Amino acid sequence: MTRGQTYTEINDLLGHLFNETRYNKLLRPIQNQSDLIKVNFITYLLSVEHFDISTGKVIITGYFEIIWRDEYLTWDPSQYGGKGILQLPKGKIWKPEVVLTKQLVNVESSIYNSDAFTTWLSYKGDVTLIHIGTYQTRCEVDTTLYPFDIHQCHFQFIVSNHRIEELIIQLPTANINTKQLQENGEWYIENTNAAVLHIQEERFEHISVPMVDVSFTLKRRPTFIINNIYVPIILMSSLNLATCYVRPDSGERLSVAVTLYLSLVFATTAAIGKIPNNSLKMPYMSYEILMINLINTIGVGWSIFIVHLANVKRVDTKRIPSFILKVVMKRRNLSICSITEPESVTDDVLASLTCDDEVNEKAVDSSKPIGFTKYLLSVEHFDISTGELLITGYFEISWKDEYLTWDPSQYGGKRILQIPTGKFWKPEIVLTKQPVNVESSVYSSGAFSAWVTNNGNVTLIHIGTYQTRCIVDTTLYPFDIHHCHLQFIVSDYRIEELMIHIPTGNMNTKKLRENGEWYIENTNAAVGYVQEERFKHITVPMVDVSFSLKRRPTFIINNIYAPITLMSSLNIATCYVRPDSGERLSFAVTLYLSLVFATTAAIDSIPNNSLRLPYMSYEILIINLINTIGVAWSIFIVHLTNVKKIDKKKIPNFILRMVMKRRKRNTYLTHIDPDLETEAIIATPKNDEVQANAELCEKEMNALKTVIVNDINGQEVAEVVDMVYFWLVFISIFVLIFSFGAIVVLKWAHS
Repeated sequence: MTRGQTYTEINDLLGHLFNETRYNKLLRPIQNQSDLIKVNFITYLLSVEHFDISTGKVIITGYFEIIWRDEYLTWDPSQYGGKGILQLPKGKIWKPEVVLTKQLVNVESSIYNSDAFTTWLSYKGDVTLIHIGTYQTRCEVDTTLYPFDIHQCHFQFIVSNHRIEELIIQLPTANINTKQLQENGEWYIENTNAAVLHIQEERFEHISVPMVDVSFTLKRRPTFIINNIYVPIILMSSLNLATCYVRPDSGERLSVAVTLYLSLVFATTAAIGKIPNNSLKMPYMSYEILMINLINTIGVGWSIFIVHLANVKRVDTKRIPSFILKVVMKRRNLSICSITEPESVTDDVLASLTCDDEVNEKAVDSSKPIGFTKYLLSVEHFDISTGELLITGYFEISWKDEYLTWDPSQYGGKRILQIPTGKFWKPEIVLTKQPVNVESSVYSSGAFSAWVTNNGNVTLIHIGTYQTRCIVDTTLYPFDIHHCHLQFIVSDYRIEELMIHIPTGNMNTKKLRENGEWYIENTNAAVGYVQEERFKHITVPMVDVSFSLKRRPTFIINNIYAPITLMSSLNIATCYVRPDSGERLSFAVTLYLSLVFATTAAIDSIPNNSLRLPYMSYEILIINLINTIGVAWSIFIVHLTNVKKIDKKKIPNFILRMVMKRRKRNTYLTHIDPDLETEAIIATPKNDEVQANAELCEKEMNALKTVIVNDINGQEVAEVVDMVYFWLVFISIFVLIFSFGAIVVLKWAHS
C-alpha cells in the first residue's frame, strides 16, 4: 500500500521550490542565461462561435498547451512522500508572457488576464501550462464568391518578455489539433496551419520577439443560401420570359408582368439583406441581382409597349422597319388578310395591311523632447448616427531616462532590457473626448510594454482600442465624408516641463487593414497645447491625431440606389398603358406598392441624422411624391376616358389644338410602302374589285381631311394630356437624378 503525502510534506515542498533567495520569476529559469530556453506550443481548436462577415470579426473557443523545463523547480520525490506531480499556484513561477495580438476589444492582451489556465509541474522540472478560452481576431474577408466565399484567419501569439536570442518556440506539429472540433452549421474549417515566425518592427527598435502564427480557412456552407435565396430568385426571373406568351389582348399581360415584378422586388430586397455589406470586394451575386432587376424592369416596360401597340388599329407602314414588315408578311403565309365586305372602304384597306399578331420580345529632461508616433491598424466600428468611432492601433513613446543606464560589460554584455510594468517613470498619457470615459489614461486598458537600452533610451509601446467621436456629415450619402480626431494630453506635466516631438506629420498607416465599408485618408498628427479653466490656467502638451473617413459607395449604389431608380423609371411607362385596356390602374397601384417597399428598405439604410439630412432622403421623398401623383393621374385618366362628350369651351386651347391635330392624323389611311405593295401584289390575286376599292378609298381619304369636328370625347383628350404628363414626369425624373449626381460629384471633388 502506497503512503500518501502529508500536509507538512507538501508545504515543505512549496517552501523549497519558491524560496525567494533561490527563485526569481522575472528571470528565465535556466542557470546559463546565455542559453536559449525551449518552449513547446500546441494549439487545439474546439469551435467557431461567431463570424461577422461584414467586419471580419471571428470568435473561436479552444485551448493551447505551453511546455518548458524549469531548472530551478526540481525535487527528489522520495523526500516529500513520493510527490512527483504538483499543481502550481498562479503567479508564482516564471512563464513566457504569451500575448494574443490583433484582438478586437484589447488589441494586444496577455492570455493570463483570465483565470482559465492551470499549470502542472513534474519533479524533473517539466512545466505544462494549459490555457482555455475564447479568442477574437479579424479575418481577411473576401465575399466576391458569396455564397461560396472563403476567408483567411490568423491568430498570432507573441512572447513579449523575451527576444529570440533568449527564447525559442517549437511546434510538435505544423497543424492545429481539430480532433475535438464541434461542427458549425454555417462554416467549416480547413487548411489549418501553425508556424513560428519572428516580429522585427520599428516599434521594437529592431528587437525581435518570437511569434506563433496559427491560421485556418473558413468556408461557408452554401446550401441554405442557394436553396432559400438564390434558387427562388432564379425561378421568378425565368417567369419574365413567360410574359411573352400572355396575349396583349387578353387583358392580363400587364397584370402578370407587374405582379411578377413586385414579387421579384420583395425577393431581391430580402436577398440584399443577406448579402455582406462590403464594397471593397463586392459579391458577384449583388451584380447578378442588379442585372436581374434591370432585365425585369425592361420586361415590364416591354409589356407596356406591346399592349399599347396591340391597341393601335392603324400603323403607318413607313414607320415600321422593313425587316419587321417582312416577318409580318411571313407570319401571314405570304398572303394578305382575307378581304371581306367591310362597313367602309377604309376598314377594307386596313384589313389588308394589319393583323392582330403578338410581338416577342503616441524625458524627464525638458530640453530633450518626448517622441510620439501613432500607428493605425484598423477601423473596428463607426456608428454613423452618434459619430462614435472605435479604432485599433498603437503608439510609440520614446524618451531618455538618465537614471536607467548601465555598463553592459559588467552584466554579461546585456544591452537591452524589458522593464517590468510600474517600475519606471512614464508620461501620463490621457485620451480625451472618449464617448464612455470622457477622459481616461491609456494605461488603464489595452497592453503596453517598455524596453530600455544601456544608454537610457526608453521605448514604450501601447496597443489598444481607442474610442472617439467624429464630426458626422451625411449630406452626400453614400459618398459621405466624416472628420475624426484623437486627442492625447500629458496630464502630469506642463509645457514648461515636458515637450512632445512628432517625427512625422502623419499617422503611420502601413499596417492598416482595409475595411469593407470605410477607408481612411488625409491623416495628420500635430502638437498642440491645452489651456482650460479646469487646469487653472496650467497649459499641458497635447497631440492631435486627425483623419477622414470616406464611405465605399459601391454596395449602396448597386443594391439600393440603382433598383429604386429603375423602378422610378417605370412610372413614366404608365402613360403607355391605354386607359381602356382595363389594366392602367392595377399596373400603377402595383408599381406604387413595389416602390414603397423598396424605398422603405432604402430608408432603413440611410443614416438617421436630422442635423444634416442626406440629399438622398430628399430624392426618395420626391420619387415617392411623383409616384403618388402618378397613381392619382392614372385614376383621372381612366375617368376621363369614360366621358363620351366634352364641351370644347372647357378645354384649354393648346390641348384642343393637339386633339384636332391628332384626330386629323388618325383619319389618314395608312400609306402602303411601295416595296411592300409590290410583295402584296405578287402574293395577292389581281382582280378588278380590289383596284376599284383602292380608288374609292383614295377619294374617301381626301374627303376625311376636310372633316370639321363638332364633338370631342374624353378618350381623345385623355390621350393628349397623358402625353403631356409623360414628358413632364420624364423631365422631372431626369432633372432630379442629374441634379443629385451633379451635387454629389461637385462636393465630393471639392472635399
